[in-house]
Amino acid sequence: MQRRTIAILLVAIGALLILAVLVWLFLGNRRSTQQPPPIQPSPTIRTSPEPNPTSTASVPAIPQSERELQDRLKRQASDFAARMMSYASLDEFMGMKSVYVNAQPAVQAFLEGERKKLIAAHPAIGPSWGQTSRALTSKITSPLPLGAKTEVQLTVQVQQTIEDGANTEVQYAEVDMTLQWQDKTWVVSRVSAKPITL
Repeated sequence: MQRRTIAILLVAIGALLILAVLVWLFLGNRRSTQQPPPIQPSPTIRTSPEPNPTSTASVPAIPQSERELQDRLKRQASDFAARMMSYASLDEFMGMKSVYVNAQPAVQAFLEGERKKLIAAHPAIGPSWGQTSRALTSKITSPLPLGAKTEVQLTVQVQQTIEDGANTEVQYAEVDMTLQWQDKTWVVSRVSAKPITL
């Protein structure tokens, strides 16, 4: 009889402990979700920086939105050029297709033709051949400021590391492209590349 009483007491104590933990967790979560009201930022007064007395010519300030647009377009062009020119024969140059989503159908068709030429020159069953590219510089060649333009020309210089079996070679190329504002995004409407020496 005494064993039975001890077992019942242990079960009751265990149930009370579980209940206490559940209540503590519930109340603890309830307190942590109550956040103090947000602190309102104090108004700030923006002042232009003091002019540099050593400067002889005044340089017009570029509005922040214009600078952000230029930077975004240069990054997009650099990324497009590097991805467009990074591929390998082992997967039939599928890396080139990664840029199709950012290009108009005419550019997609052009790149698909280039991909087929590469497949013919370097079949997947032959020796491995690949190219990794990285953008070195990008610049906007359209007149600035861009303002509300819907078409922008850019030039990107790319370094290409070409691996042909055991041989590795470094070359450079210049990629000219046109980005066009279409359906609330910038897409590539024209692209061409030519080898250069640096």
